[in-house]
Amino acid sequence: MARYFHTSASTAGLVATTGQIDYALGIIAIVPLADGARLRRLSTLLPAITAAGLLAGAFAPSIVLLSMATLVLSATTVLPQAIMPTVVSMATPGNAGRVLGAVGTGPTLGALLSRTAAGLIAETADTWRAGFAVAAAATGALSLMLPRYVPAERPARADRSRAISVCWHRSPS
Repeated sequence: MARYFHTSASTAGLVATTGQIDYALGIIAIVPLADGARLRRLSTLLPAITAAGLLAGAFAPSIVLLSMATLVLSATTVLPQAIMPTVVSMATPGNAGRVLGAVGTGPTLGALLSRTAAGLIAETADTWRAGFAVAAAATGALSLMLPRYVPAERPARADRSRAISVCWHRSPS
């Protein structure tokens, strides 16, 4: 990226730094909003915005615009954190921890494997932009498929309370 944009490696590194800061801001700003949002709509909207940010990143003509695209896509990749209480509340009794572990493992594996995949894609395509384009396509597909698996209605309040307690590693009530 630094060579492509004719900038220093430290300036290009700000793209990754921006991504991390904006991911944290997404957790602070977007995840709490999930309590009042319809999760099915959120599971369509957030990946669609992320895909648009990835696509914008793939075609960004400058490091500044790439950083802005990274801002958008990083802040909207918080869907797993937003849906964890609902997913746990849908688990059968005695399986909430297992379900939470599965949902929590997804983003961790995704973060690790996406870097490997992006590197292979960039090397094969001979451009870093290809990783953004492939990720945009995959995330766009996710925004079309995921809502089918998200409940239309939120679980009852008692179930949500149990889910929240499990998410905070307390014993279910």
